[in-house]
Amino acid sequence: ADLYRLRREDLLALPGFGERSAGKLIDAIRASRTPTLDRFLHALGVPGVGLTHAQSLADTFGSLEALRNASPARIRETPGVGAGLANSIAEFFRAAPNRRAIDALLRAGVRPRPTVAGKGPLSGRTFVITGRLEGLTREEAEERIRALGGRTASRVSGRTDYLVVGEDPGSKLEEARRRGVRTLDLGEFIAMLDGSKRRRKRG
Repeated sequence: ADLYRLRREDLLALPGFGERSAGKLIDAIRASRTPTLDRFLHALGVPGVGLTHAQSLADTFGSLEALRNASPARIRETPGVGAGLANSIAEFFRAAPNRRAIDALLRAGVRPRPTVAGKGPLSGRTFVITGRLEGLTREEAEERIRALGGRTASRVSGRTDYLVVGEDPGSKLEEARRRGVRTLDLGEFIAMLDGSKRRRKRG
């Protein structure tokens, strides 16, 4: 929270800062006051919560206040969040030092905004990725899914529609087969994305 109290003159008193660099940093800090809720949750460093979990939590709860006061059972309803992680998240928000740190950020003017779910050809479909995707990082693949309205999750569940299978897949492939979840290799996945993108443009 102290970052949001920095002034340009404070930075100019530090070695290596000139007018331009100080101004750019102040502008960047000011712009960060309104992060999307998923990015804010990810930045908090909640143990076990990566960006995919943060996105699912943001979609499920819609606001920081709703999540920070939720019970483990309620958090468990989030796609991709198991009982152990749900307990860990609830514990994080109950801990007094964490509550004080979050309150300080809010007092400093940080206002997480709801994550707006994309609407598109993949709306209502949930994807899980396993293995390496040649020429595409997992983050890029997930971003393309969300841009077309789809959702991503970190584990296969009854809500999973597709498992995207890259090189050296893990146990998620076995779980998908056990549950009868449709699998897509990289070529099929790219074809689905490209086809959905074309339909969106025509629409």
